[in-house]
Amino acid sequence: QAGKPEVVNPLLGLLSSGSPAIKRAAMLALINYDDPKVGQTICSRYQSSLPAEHDLRSTAQRVLASRAVWTKQFLLEIAEFRIKPATVPLDIVQQMRLHNDPEIQAALDKFWGRTRATPEEKLQQISRVRSLLASMSAGESSSTPDPVAGRELFRKNCATCHTLFDEGGQTGPKLTGYERDNLDFMIPSIVDPSAAIREEFTQFQVLTHDGLVLNGLLDDQTPTTITLRGANNQTTLLNRDDVETLKAVEVSLMPEGVLEKMSDGDVLNLFAYITRRTPLPAGSVQ
Repeated sequence: QAGKPEVVNPLLGLLSSGSPAIKRAAMLALINYDDPKVGQTICSRYQSSLPAEHDLRSTAQRVLASRAVWTKQFLLEIAEFRIKPATVPLDIVQQMRLHNDPEIQAALDKFWGRTRATPEEKLQQISRVRSLLASMSAGESSSTPDPVAGRELFRKNCATCHTLFDEGGQTGPKLTGYERDNLDFMIPSIVDPSAAIREEFTQFQVLTHDGLVLNGLLDDQTPTTITLRGANNQTTLLNRDDVETLKAVEVSLMPEGVLEKMSDGDVLNLFAYITRRTPLPAGSVQ
């Protein structure tokens, strides 16, 4: 039960012995307690008990990023080479940047550099992807794009938030009905997701009186509560009395750099899948 510190130790105990669903629920409950033990325990269990499967690793990252003291503990794990920076998604880095703490900002700059590309860099990336896809259409590509491999890339990079062919999350726009073969729309939307944000997908930042920082979509609100939906499609219920500030931010919940980290072949495979008008046949495997 939120608000009762005596439940912290029992919840922490579940991180090593509970089922995946129980571990996720325990971590989401622990977000309510400003206790250094929470960050210490999640960090110590990170490699052994909180694998990437079942969203355990992503939930752990999001919880660690939600409070400054836990973020510092998380960054110490990275500084001491127990966690690789490349395994931390950019949206988690963006969440950690919400803490107004010079020590955190310096560590983020050290491990990830700037997480916001300049307009010129974005234009270069858009041009790169256009050229790749044009060479594919003209038959000049050295390999044949594989939509099955593209589906796996979609699942890894996009499906947490977006639904395509009845598969994926609900945090971002559903893509099935989109004009996905309109590359003049799709490429800039992926490279620069903050350029145009539909009102219903506006991201909000919440700061509570006890220092909890969260970001996500405003899923629901009542006179007494606020519900945020994060990029991992999980919701957090907050009492309005606990909220110090609630403000809209002009940055998409979708992280930048999705295509930048892909090889040319991966980009071609991804677009071969997301521009299809019909789902892949049942049983299609690589």
